Amino acid sequence: MNFFRNDSTVGKDNFETPLDYYSNIRKGLREKANHNKRESQIGFFSIICFTLAAPLFVTMAEGWVWGKLLPAVLSVLAAGATAWLQLRKPQRLWAIYRRAQRELEREKAAYDFGLDPYGEVTGRDKMLASRVSEIAFRVHEQWEGLVPEPDTLAINTPSIPHNKSEPIPFKKVERKDAS
Repeated sequence: MNFFRNDSTVGKDNFETPLDYYSNIRKGLREKANHNKRESQIGFFSIICFTLAAPLFVTMAEGWVWGKLLPAVLSVLAAGATAWLQLRKPQRLWAIYRRAQRELEREKAAYDFGLDPYGEVTGRDKMLASRVSEIAFRVHEQWEGLVPEPDTLAINTPSIPHNKSEPIPFKKVERKDAS
């Protein structure tokens, strides 16, 4: 599995027909959905395996490598996979892309069978191309909302305002005897 996939929803710039455009967009969304599905499932499986295996090595293994180093490595891998899933959100992307793929398939079925809004209208091809473009752009807007902004990634910790020449004031706590 390639985590860094070649991202291309639209495979080419020129389309012969609206159906060609539909097929190309649908194929790109299907590939993105499948990629994010695999990434999500592998990530969750890895986290579960790493977090369940680490305590077993701590309690049952002997020696420094098996009893300390390997559990520590497994814990770090679980934390890394968790951070990856929380930051990248492949499960959410999977849902966005799969839903858009199904919406496109519904539009195509309505187009093929002359259902609303494609029934008796002229310009069905242009209407299909327009609706496919709307769905593709809506997916892009949803994806854009999931991209983390740099300032949301920084940890904002409040600083203690004080003059450096003066000592930081501490509140004195009185101890009560347990007698």
